[in-house]
Amino acid sequence: MWRWEDDLLGGELMDGGLTVDRQVLARNPWTRQILVSGIVTILRRDHERRGDGDTVWYRARDAEPHEAARVLCAEATWEEDPDQRRALDEVAKEKLIELRATHRIREK
Repeated sequence: MWRWEDDLLGGELMDGGLTVDRQVLARNPWTRQILVSGIVTILRRDHERRGDGDTVWYRARDAEPHEAARVLCAEATWEEDPDQRRALDEVAKEKLIELRATHRIREK
């Protein structure tokens, strides 16, 4: 998932969302916003929120470690360049270890 957030904390987390594999992708110095990404799990369509035109709202939550690892491994699997695939696979393994550790800390 990608979203624009107010950059009040220098790219740090504001609302507890997008914590799994969070990355700051871009900064807008005029609006003081950042574009961040993270791995989430879509739960269902949010029928309580009305969108304009083609906009559809969904309920989402941060992905659990096994869900995030599945996404990262799938990305590695579809890479055509063998060297890049191995590199992505290593990143996926490292992220899984990191995600498990983060998940344990959040449970405490």
